[in-house]
Amino acid sequence: MVQGKVKGSLLQQTRRTTPLHVAAEKGYDRLVKRLLLDFIPTKNKKGETALDLAISNGHESVARVLVESDYWEEVMAPSDTKKMSCHNEARITPMRKLIDKFPKVAKLVFEKCIETKEESTPPLKCKYYDLTYLDDTYMMPSEDGTELTAGIDPYDENGRLKKEAKAYSDDYDVVYKYHPLKMIANAVNLKHANAEKLKLLSEPLVIALINHKWNSLGRYVYYSALMIYIAFMVLFTLFVIYTPAPFNVYDADKNKMVDLSAYLYAKNSTCEEVPEFSTVPSAVLKTAVMMIGELEFTAIFHGDMHVHPQRLFDPEIAYPLFLFFCVIMTILLMNLLVGLAVDDIKGVQDKAELKRLSMQVDLVLQVEASMPYFRKLTTRSYYSTKLGLVPSRWKNLCTRFGFSSTEEKEEGTLDNYGFHDVRLSLDSINRQLLSLQEDIVKFHDRLFRTEAMVRKVLEHNKIEYEEDDWEKPSQSTDD
Repeated sequence: MVQGKVKGSLLQQTRRTTPLHVAAEKGYDRLVKRLLLDFIPTKNKKGETALDLAISNGHESVARVLVESDYWEEVMAPSDTKKMSCHNEARITPMRKLIDKFPKVAKLVFEKCIETKEESTPPLKCKYYDLTYLDDTYMMPSEDGTELTAGIDPYDENGRLKKEAKAYSDDYDVVYKYHPLKMIANAVNLKHANAEKLKLLSEPLVIALINHKWNSLGRYVYYSALMIYIAFMVLFTLFVIYTPAPFNVYDADKNKMVDLSAYLYAKNSTCEEVPEFSTVPSAVLKTAVMMIGELEFTAIFHGDMHVHPQRLFDPEIAYPLFLFFCVIMTILLMNLLVGLAVDDIKGVQDKAELKRLSMQVDLVLQVEASMPYFRKLTTRSYYSTKLGLVPSRWKNLCTRFGFSSTEEKEEGTLDNYGFHDVRLSLDSINRQLLSLQEDIVKFHDRLFRTEAMVRKVLEHNKIEYEEDDWEKPSQSTDD
């Protein structure tokens, strides 16, 4: 075996194209599995590995064999180069190719990037996520400083970016648009999306990267903007509430659209003389009652017209607003809630979760694109979570709103028993059994065709033979 590897290395130095490259290019997965015992995966003259050739020629089975081998890190290592300038060219890496063409194989790589280690204080464990393949924004300058190369690791021994590391493009819209996370999230918005690519968005490695970006930068920007918005809405609501109604005042100026838009924001401004809408708590309760169908059109719009306090002012605004309320609340919202009760709630929840993750990906990537300096400070090569802890209710609430960055409450208990490793082993065994079953079916077909050919040869040469000498192949091979 050692001699075979030495020969493969020598062949790589002389021709730079090994039989492994040829087998991967032609799609011979079983031959690739055998050659991996004798040859170290290397690059050809064009800088392509066996995995690159398998992906380019559409051989998913070969790509799976290479990823499941002990040399998966060698074939997954990127080798592209980029100019040190503002360009609109995305990186071309094995991970991006797998996400685009073979999502199932990309899932295998995601699983291999997760490692669970024992801590010094059992039963505490730490789960480490290798983010280098999925978060590939930064590259290192070459020795001559003319281009960026993937041959140099941009991270130091602590998992932080080196000072010399640079984004592969100065155009941050390009970095955002072609990020691997964005490639996965785009599948949510497609009408006929690849189901396997959609599943990648809920993979633990993808969620770990989203959580890392959210906890390190995204949540601070989001909640800061939320506080500003809440402050604005509070001040705006107070302004609308305490603005006196224009009793019997007719404004002939039709160009004051600012005042008109202000009235549209609050029903209180149009119906404040109606007792039900005179105060904020009463208006909230009245609106809630209206949501269940008690609209009372006559009481609101045609009350006692002779009593001055009960007159409805600004009917031009109140009528469209009331119609808008009827359509949104009574027709759309209530029918939607009824539909959720009788429809596939689990499927709707899954789609909603994928949509939420997709929106979160857009948020964190846009925040990073607008803050390149802070993005470089927060980018890491790995992300870790602690397992074996039972989080309190307060920690669960903090985790829900993105204020906790360490604990995983769902996987921790089960992973203590090694269920994750067992599941990976069972998946590998299942794939091997399926491959073996396919080989048996192919062997059966070839044997049947060979028997038919031998029969024709015997009949052509007029050679007598006994029918009992032929054993009819079993027809239950697929079972």
